Amino acid sequence: MLLLIDAHAVRRLTSATFQSLKTLKMASSGRKLGSMTRFQHTLPNLPVPPLQQTMDKYLRAVGPLLNHEEMETTRKYVEEFRKSGGTGEVLQNLLEKRAKEKTNWLSNWWLHVAYLAYRLPVVVHVSPATMFPLMPHFDRTEVRLKFTSNYMRKLMQWKHLVDTDVLPPLKVGNKPVCSSGRQKMTSSCRVPRPQIDGQVMYKPHESRHMVVAHNCQFFEVDMFQPNSNSLLSPPQLYRQLEEVIAMSPDTTIPPVNERVGLLTSNDRDTWAEARQRLTADNMNMKSIESIQSCVAMICLDQPNPNIRDIHDIAMYNDDEMSIACTRGLHGNGVARNSGNRWFDKTMQFYIGGDGGCGSVLEHSFADGLPAIDLVDTLLDYCYSSEASSWRAEDAQSVSAPQPRKLVWNLSDETKRDILESAEKLDRLVDDVDLWVFVFKHFGKGFMKSVKQSPDAYIQVSFQLAYFRLYQETVPSYESASTSQFQLGRTETIRASTPEATAFTHNMDRNDISNETKVQLFKDAVAAHVKYTREAMSGEGIDRHLLGLKLTAQEAGLPIPNIFLDPSFGKVFSFKISTSQVPSKHKLVLCFGAVVPDGYGICYNPRETEMPIAVSSFCSCPSTDSGRMAAAIERALLDIHSILKTPTKSKL
Repeated sequence: MLLLIDAHAVRRLTSATFQSLKTLKMASSGRKLGSMTRFQHTLPNLPVPPLQQTMDKYLRAVGPLLNHEEMETTRKYVEEFRKSGGTGEVLQNLLEKRAKEKTNWLSNWWLHVAYLAYRLPVVVHVSPATMFPLMPHFDRTEVRLKFTSNYMRKLMQWKHLVDTDVLPPLKVGNKPVCSSGRQKMTSSCRVPRPQIDGQVMYKPHESRHMVVAHNCQFFEVDMFQPNSNSLLSPPQLYRQLEEVIAMSPDTTIPPVNERVGLLTSNDRDTWAEARQRLTADNMNMKSIESIQSCVAMICLDQPNPNIRDIHDIAMYNDDEMSIACTRGLHGNGVARNSGNRWFDKTMQFYIGGDGGCGSVLEHSFADGLPAIDLVDTLLDYCYSSEASSWRAEDAQSVSAPQPRKLVWNLSDETKRDILESAEKLDRLVDDVDLWVFVFKHFGKGFMKSVKQSPDAYIQVSFQLAYFRLYQETVPSYESASTSQFQLGRTETIRASTPEATAFTHNMDRNDISNETKVQLFKDAVAAHVKYTREAMSGEGIDRHLLGLKLTAQEAGLPIPNIFLDPSFGKVFSFKISTSQVPSKHKLVLCFGAVVPDGYGICYNPRETEMPIAVSSFCSCPSTDSGRMAAAIERALLDIHSILKTPTKSKL
């Protein structure tokens, strides 16, 4: 998976703004609230860092990761590449020329190389999942459907504000950022194709419905009054959801080989071939078109029998929380809710009968900043007094359009394709080792009280945890948002800095004073903060190196030795892949490890606590998510201990 964001603060719509829209008609009129894209033309283009700067940073970054012999070879190739008049300068000049001709020299390359050409399933490997705070009393259908109706309507209002460019601009701190992710998250879908996938996006008049999945069946649900631009009321949406459930009772759950959504869980080339067979039938193509063009998919899930009927996420034990999070990551398998998905859809929201709810983001269209901002906005509304101002009984006195069940005409060959997808998905589900816990001892409040960056504090803790388990320093990825640039996506923060390595190697030594350990820790934090600022400012090294390599390929030039060096592949194999997802709500986000023998770690730093999700693969004998989670908890506490230990008087 190619990860999310490191963001600090996001301006959000006030509840008063949305209150004024409760009778919104979906045709733009009147005075704008504030143009979402008004800063777009003022955003700078992504810069191309100086070649010599990147070469120096590259050598520094790989130092802790290579042995002496590997480092000497790498140094030789770097010097060869960077010499005056050499290949590096030629490629740098070509890349700078590209940057002058394009709004963002990286964006199309990144989309294709990092996402659309990626051939593993999007499930686990690409798409991150978010678990919302546990919703109370969702075992009662009327409570669950009322929440879903409010959620769907507010999502449609949000989309209207995006489509008409009146949503307040998205900001990180006080800086406006690129709005393109917002525009792509709804009414869009990934499409499997041989070798490299495609994407489709739909205009507002082409996307006036949502698709609701229930019991592995799909229903088109209108969001507007017939022949009108007036948005349906929550009771009218509730009425439609009732009809969906009535049309798909448990007795109608299709056999596994007819659960079409399972096809989307396969590897991309296999799914592309299966899709060609599926869409040879016009009825199937119409059903797929409805899914692709819908605003978003709403998945009404069955409760998980392995989770107690409780209504407070704080009461979950770690096993239950981990199971709840995997519902979003992969649906818990064919026997549970995996067939109740269309994994190519950009935004899916799952609503569980046990109160487990969340979202799934197909990552090629957008990163975490706009996605989490949207989730926060929707949850704000669902918790508001306006959302509770109507009763489920109100739905009985209103009329609403009839949901339309999507129909499939499945050949024997397609049924075999579905069975193959089901078997492979269940193997993947069984292979995922996800451990989720809430670190409750302290949160970012303490970290700020000792004048340390919370994100850097946490990242150095991850380094310490891994070193204690494996006695080595490994390539470590944290995603930094480059959304302050036009069409900006992400850059890599390499957390395994020389300073972090010095700290992890000395933290447990008895012959090192506490004062020295504290100073080493502060040096590691400072180095991480510096790297983060540079990465977010377009001064990272990973995307620049990728650009230089792709420039050589596009120009038909020989690939330079620096990129053929075995150590180059080694330092880009991220055994620790991480992302911070700050949210005002108690969200837990998870994703799969990006290498077979690595960990995927996501965290939501809150003032007094921190939800953390750790993933790995059971098939790797050297990884253990529970063990890594315990090591992270211990590292956070031990660093807290050295920072709180009184320093000795120098008198």
